[in-house]
Amino acid sequence: MAIVVASATPTLARGLAVFSRANHLPPLSHTLLYPDGNPGYVPSWFEETTMDRKLVHALAPHAHVVLVVSPNLLAGFQYIVTHHVAPIVSFSAVLGTESSHPKAYGVHLDALLKAAAQSGITILKGAGERGAFSRTTHPTCISRRIAHG
Repeated sequence: MAIVVASATPTLARGLAVFSRANHLPPLSHTLLYPDGNPGYVPSWFEETTMDRKLVHALAPHAHVVLVVSPNLLAGFQYIVTHHVAPIVSFSAVLGTESSHPKAYGVHLDALLKAAAQSGITILKGAGERGAFSRTTHPTCISRRIAHG
């Protein structure tokens, strides 16, 4: 499984080891990939990255997870699809709404989702605290596209 995140965190391994022991889970197995180079630590991503990794470890404790770290989330997806990194991809970041990006962004996103589907890759997208309307009155791009095919 792969998780797309914009930043890794310096305390990720230590925090996950504590989480695993506290919840009687086996040691975790993950790899960090930096397709665009290491963007460094982005504090605003600390909780998101840690939460996503803990959730996947709790649900699939024996799964090897590849954390694809890219500040450009679409580039991270492109890397996963092009290099067949994993058959399942998860991410919880908001990619914006159709009205918040140029049309080319939506076209690119559609092409990536289609390429993933044609490659047998399943994409799991968190809906956020407000569901598909995460911080807007319009459904987020990927949530809407997945829901409506």
